[in-house]
Amino acid sequence: MRWSKRKQPIGPPMTLADMRALGVRALTCRVLLGVTLAATISWPASGDPLLTYAEWELLPERLRMLYMSSAFNILIYWSPNQNTRKSHHYYKCVSDARMTSSQLAQNVKDYASGRPELGRSVADRVLLQYLCTLCGPIPD
Repeated sequence: MRWSKRKQPIGPPMTLADMRALGVRALTCRVLLGVTLAATISWPASGDPLLTYAEWELLPERLRMLYMSSAFNILIYWSPNQNTRKSHHYYKCVSDARMTSSQLAQNVKDYASGRPELGRSVADRVLLQYLCTLCGPIPD
C-alpha cells in the first residue's frame, strides 16, 4: 500500500468496473498518457511524431502495438472532422472482430508486407488503408 505525506492510504488500484464507470474516454486518456511516456523514452532522434511505415516497422513490438493503438483511438475519438459515422463504422468493425491492440498492429504489418510502396507512407495512413480493406465501405 502506498502512503501520502499524511500517512493515509491513497486507495486501491482501479478495477475494471471503476474504469467502465469513468467511461471509455478516461481509459483512452490513460492509454495515450502511457504511450506518450513510452514514446518519450525511446522515440527516434528526429522527434517527428508521425512515423513512416518503414520507421514504425523498426520499432520493438510493444511500441508498434502502442503506436497503432493510439492511432486507432485518435481516429475513433478525436477525428478532426468529427465524422461519427466513419468512426463508428471502424470501431464496430474492429470490436466485432474482437481484435486486440497487438492483433491490430500485427494485422497492419501483415497487410503492408506485400506492398513495398507503403514503406514511405505515414504509418497512420497504412492503418486507415487496412481498416478500409477490412471493414469495407461506410454504409449510408
